[in-house]
Amino acid sequence: MNAAKAVRILLAEADSQYQHPLLQVLTNDRPHVTVTVVGCGAEFLRIIGEQTFDCVVLDFDLKDYQADKLLKMGHNQLRGCPALVICARDNPQWLQSTIGPENADLVLKPDAVNGDELWIRVERAIRLNNENTRKRQRAKRREQHLAKLAETDKVTRLKNRRYFLRCLRQGQWNKHRHHAISCVMVHIDHFDKLNVQYGHDIGDVVLKAIANTITEHCNADQVAVRWGTQQILILKSAAAWLDEWLWAEALRHRIETMVVTADDIPLKVTASIGVGRCRSRDFSWKSVKQADEALSLAKDQGRNVVCTSHMATVARTLNKVAHQTSLTCEERRGELLRQLAHQLGPTQWNHVTNHCEKVSRMAAHIGRLLRMTAGDIDKLRIAGLMHDIGKCVIPEELLAKPRSLSAQEWSLMARHDLYGAWITEKLGVDEQTTRYIQHHHDRFDAPIRIESANGRTVPDGPRVLCVADALVTMLTSRSYRAAMTIKHALNELSRQSGKQFDPDVVNAAQFARGVAQRIAA
Repeated sequence: MNAAKAVRILLAEADSQYQHPLLQVLTNDRPHVTVTVVGCGAEFLRIIGEQTFDCVVLDFDLKDYQADKLLKMGHNQLRGCPALVICARDNPQWLQSTIGPENADLVLKPDAVNGDELWIRVERAIRLNNENTRKRQRAKRREQHLAKLAETDKVTRLKNRRYFLRCLRQGQWNKHRHHAISCVMVHIDHFDKLNVQYGHDIGDVVLKAIANTITEHCNADQVAVRWGTQQILILKSAAAWLDEWLWAEALRHRIETMVVTADDIPLKVTASIGVGRCRSRDFSWKSVKQADEALSLAKDQGRNVVCTSHMATVARTLNKVAHQTSLTCEERRGELLRQLAHQLGPTQWNHVTNHCEKVSRMAAHIGRLLRMTAGDIDKLRIAGLMHDIGKCVIPEELLAKPRSLSAQEWSLMARHDLYGAWITEKLGVDEQTTRYIQHHHDRFDAPIRIESANGRTVPDGPRVLCVADALVTMLTSRSYRAAMTIKHALNELSRQSGKQFDPDVVNAAQFARGVAQRIAA
């Protein structure tokens, strides 16, 4: 034993006749040895709960306890600390069977107080315990290493499904019961085709590159799991829906802009992403399935997009409503909103109902002032009624923000036109009206004009809808500003005439001052 290493010993001996000699034997010419002395079993139990020792030496017959009972009672507190029992009896075999083999190193009292027998036994007990501890630690490290290998994907070095299943069984993600958890399912687009075209070795290079990008995008508390051939599941603490969507969108953009070089072949890949979210205490296989359902929608939407489980719920409801062929498209819209009412926030609800109804009336009125046909005016009315329906899937937090939006937030907000076209098409709205909705935010200074039957250029539906939407919005209070006066709103239209707005439509809107005030009221 290394003499320089400090040794702490607990001595339990009630008889003062033996206490001092035992202390002398243990500390004689051994400055590295510290001995703590107690006189009863109760004190022994108390101190092993407070301190740690390299070895305990105790008399078999203390005043209040015998050694066998003490060692059993203090087994957990001793945490494997070796014990030496000093006994005055002549039958050590009986004592050995009484105490048990685990703590059965015994020394008779005459041998303990005379010579170095006690110290030799203590030293041996500590050495053997240290060796056993090192063996256990090595075995544990090896076991942990093998377990880590078994739970690590060989190609990406990410965690694998075995890891996920173990953590799921252990309730790893259910511990923070008042928190939320997000499941993000990443699917490498057309990965099968890439493997067929270039071979699996190059496919593995691409897979590793994407795994590295995902690892860089995640922080230490977020876990990425190789879920399938071309899917990676990310588990993370969830924030609001907006933050989750923006996080996933940033990851999608990183993958889209990366270039992977394999065998001098530059390859660009994209990923479709599905995002699910639940309370930590409710996390289960169902949570992963929600992310997978959102991923399926992302692939249906054309790939290289992010979809949420809320969007998947809207899509599921939309499919049910779309099959009600006995209803008109306007009635199907009403049924869709009725079924989604409990899932929409107050700002979402206002945008897809009250605001849309006002824009519908305003657009139809401007269409009449422009002497558009009855058919075109009806299309404008329906387009106005549904122009913001895509906001059913835009997060409430984004729509209700009391400040100006970041570039990334604006990019997400701008997609409501595309989502609106997707929803209205499913509702059975005709192609031209759907186009009105999809393009109602297009600027006039980048126009695609429509020629009328007599060859005269006329304002088309999206330009009328754009002005009607802007006018109603300016006359309405929003979370980020108060409502404008009609004079201020019309001046804004004039200022942007020929730029953002069609001058003919702006001129018509100037004659709709009174109607606009009544509609916005």
